[in-house]
This record gives sequence, structure tokens and C-alpha cells, in this order.
Amino acid sequence: MIVAGDIWLRRALFCIAVFALLAFRMIPPGTHLAFLPQPDVLFCVMATWIIRRPELVPPWLVAALVFTSEILFLQVPGLWSAIVVIATEYLRTQVNRLRHMSFAYEWLHFSVSYTVGALTYQFIAMLAFMQTAPADRVILDIVFTVLAYPLLVALANLVFRVQKISKDGDSIFGVTTK
Repeated sequence: MIVAGDIWLRRALFCIAVFALLAFRMIPPGTHLAFLPQPDVLFCVMATWIIRRPELVPPWLVAALVFTSEILFLQVPGLWSAIVVIATEYLRTQVNRLRHMSFAYEWLHFSVSYTVGALTYQFIAMLAFMQTAPADRVILDIVFTVLAYPLLVALANLVFRVQKISKDGDSIFGVTTK
């Protein structure tokens, strides 16, 4: 069984990783990279950790971190936070199913949840007369985010040792989580 102190330590590690990503995102891209769409790395990282270790990333932490991101980048606060919480909670409900499936199936679930979330955001933004990105830019952002997901899963696996709980309940750290 994972002890409470270990869970809080791993949550702190997750928060440090997210704040490092946010700090990296604040660096302005060079003029040669400004035209490329940027994948939503924050959503990818949250989905990766939730699918692999759902107990480490509770919904309140997802909401707080995404809301912080919206404030930092001067976005409309709350809408994307709510959509991300709903999308990640959907992924959380699929954890037991995804644990026994291949990575391709997991990638499909991620792709659908992100695509629906991004399109929902655009639809609600249009209804509220908010400024929205052009449709081709939104589609490119979705494609780049979906393509970035396997790379970020590999990075989380290599750097943070975040892996799925195996079928028998043993984790990468040798701690039984049953």
C-alpha cells in the first residue's frame, strides 16, 4: 500500500514538472518557430499521469494547475479548466480498461478526449463571442498535441518512472497498490 507521505511527495513532483513546463512555455519562441502550432503539453502530461497513476493527480489539482496556466497566459479563466477536468475525469474512468489494452487504444482515448475538449472550447468561445483561433490553426493544434502524446508518455516513463499499474497490481517501484 502506498503511504500518504509518498503520495504527497509524488504530487509535489507532478506539480514541479507542470510548473517547469509552464516556465518553459513562457520563453518566447524564436522567429523561425513562431508559425508552428504548439501542442498542449500540459494536457498531455496530465493525461499521462492520470492514466498511469490516477491517485496522484486528483481533480482539484488538475483544476488548480490549469486555472493557474490560464491566468499566467492571460486566457479566459475557467472555461478550459472545466473542460480539462471533464476530459481527464473521463480518462480516469477508463483507467481499468486502459490498463489491459495496448498503447494504441490508450492513444485513441487520449486523442478523442482532447479533440472533443478542444472543439468544445472553440464552440463555447464562439457562442460567447470570444476571440477564437482560425479553424485550420485549431486543427493543427489538435494534430500536434495528438502526435506529441507518445513522446511525452515516453519522457514521463524515462524521467519520472510513471508507468501503468500492471495487471497484478505491482508498480514500477515494487510497491503493491492493491
